[in-house]
Amino acid sequence: MEYLIVHFPLSRRVMIDDEFHGRTEELIEVEVGKHRVSLSPPSNFTPAQQTIVLKDTSALEPHEVSFDLASEKRTVPETRTIAVHVQQGDALKIRTDVLALKYAQSLHGVDAQAVDKLKSSGWKPTFPTPWDARLVEAGKGIAASKVLFVGVPPLREFSYREIRTFARKVLASLTGEAPETKHVSLTLHGPGYGLDEVEAFEAEVAGLIDAVRSGDIPETLEKITFVEWGQGRAQRRKELLKELLPRGRSILNYSVHL
Repeated sequence: MEYLIVHFPLSRRVMIDDEFHGRTEELIEVEVGKHRVSLSPPSNFTPAQQTIVLKDTSALEPHEVSFDLASEKRTVPETRTIAVHVQQGDALKIRTDVLALKYAQSLHGVDAQAVDKLKSSGWKPTFPTPWDARLVEAGKGIAASKVLFVGVPPLREFSYREIRTFARKVLASLTGEAPETKHVSLTLHGPGYGLDEVEAFEAEVAGLIDAVRSGDIPETLEKITFVEWGQGRAQRRKELLKELLPRGRSILNYSVHL
């Protein structure tokens, strides 16, 4: 067995001979011999592919490969629309491509419920460290096709700034992990552990807008749903969303220039 580390400024899955093998900045075990190395989409890296020969490496002295961010502009529509809305209900029962949850270095609320469902389907938990992410195929009891866990700091450190970063990280992670995503659902954070309901929601919406304006989102993304169990809180956030995104009420219109 040989050893490889692939360097890239962003966290991205590594493709070896057209199959996924680990992530950037992680030690990867590969069979001895000649291999083609690339990264998962989006294709904002250079070179597009590298051919290497692995021999006489070790875990302490792996072969190293580096990719750079591409400077070329991507061809994307100048204007796109993404529907953003709040839905009252159980996040585990909402049909969506990806249900995005936080992992605050321990389990709380909906993420704990999701983990129980995944375990019952045979999943062996591997949780992300802060600001890393793990995408899991959903099993029985979860209506979403996939579950994305985004690692965040412990709840005592998960304040408004971190909520904003979390929301941006959700869309940025899916750009590489699931670029075909059309519909993402997220839970709401903050009031359950002492944060102001309005400020916390504003921070989460702002994080989504940050990702959209940077273009670091799945190219097929059409819809984002905030899921709230409480009927009263869901209604309040629907009204707040109309204020935060006044164009088309719950429709986020934006221009992307890369």
